Amino acid sequence: MKKLNVAILLVVTLFIFTCCISPVIVTESDMITLTLPEYRVSEYEIKLQIVELEEIKAVYYEEPITVKAEVSSNAQNSVNNNDVVDNVSRTTTVSRNLGNIGRLEIPTVGYSAALNNGLVDTAYAQIVVDAYDSACYIGYNGYTTYIGDHYYQGFANMKNSVPGSTFAYIYETDGSVTTYICVAKYYNCVKSGYVYDENGINIYFSGYDLAMVTCNDSTSTSVTVTYWNKI
Repeated sequence: MKKLNVAILLVVTLFIFTCCISPVIVTESDMITLTLPEYRVSEYEIKLQIVELEEIKAVYYEEPITVKAEVSSNAQNSVNNNDVVDNVSRTTTVSRNLGNIGRLEIPTVGYSAALNNGLVDTAYAQIVVDAYDSACYIGYNGYTTYIGDHYYQGFANMKNSVPGSTFAYIYETDGSVTTYICVAKYYNCVKSGYVYDENGINIYFSGYDLAMVTCNDSTSTSVTVTYWNKI
């Protein structure tokens, strides 16, 4: 009789033990076989860049502006366009006023203006374009850098740049100088939100280092684009 009681007790104990550990086994098994979707950092970064590019566009108008625009103190000062900096002095600090990015000089066409960062927002980009002695500078990492100014403020001279022979200089705020050479010019480009060259390419995706843009007339939709590369 004692042996029977022991056998029964053993069976009951095994049954209880099995019931207790079964959920654990299932749970552990589910955890082991669980797979998560792959997180692609590179794809996320590309999407983020596109979103940023969509949020800030270099949209400006070429109609005459009657409201005085306020920009950085360096860009407010007037500049004598006859004060030409020769090639020798380019090895030293430029004597002209700098914007918060630097200063653009195209000596052979007679253009010079302070560069101010248009990435603050679209409204500020409009302000720096409207201001005297000030051009808008928009630089996204991995994309063509944009420089825009009104044609009636002297940037029409940029159209006289000759691919393969015209040089431009950007004097940085840190004292360095970057040299560019004109590599292409398109007169009949379109500005519709973004600027598209004669090949229908958004200038930010042109593959060149720099794009200079100015309107052809007061409609502000027909523009000239010159492309430049660092040398």
